[in-house]
Amino acid sequence: MDQHQHSNPGKNKGHDDSVFSVPSISLLDDKYWPHIQRRYHLTDREIQVAKLVCRGLNNEDTAAILKIKHGTVKTHIRNIYRRVRVKNKIQMVLKFLDIATKSTAKSGTTSAIPIVEIKKTDKKTSVSSNIPKKE
Repeated sequence: MDQHQHSNPGKNKGHDDSVFSVPSISLLDDKYWPHIQRRYHLTDREIQVAKLVCRGLNNEDTAAILKIKHGTVKTHIRNIYRRVRVKNKIQMVLKFLDIATKSTAKSGTTSAIPIVEIKKTDKKTSVSSNIPKKE
């Protein structure tokens, strides 16, 4: 195995790139986000960032989709952590899932949190087209 293979495992010939890609599912349905936003007093932009983080996107990809700077994404994430009282992205996702689970239980539905398939977009239709730009 050469040095290039060690430094870039997802790009090697013979490796399955899907192992290193962003999952095409989301654990939180859109119906839970308004409740999360109200409960933690998150701004619209912070909810947009949280949704992308919960989909598995990193800060650079989130910045590109929202057309904002990487540092701005980090600031939004830091503000989300402070309001939600967590220290990392995994804790944030787990807390949001816990809220959604409790919300589902209170509503009397028997199903657990549905895993929602995220639709693939072609290069002409960007994910950011559904997300308002920062003014």
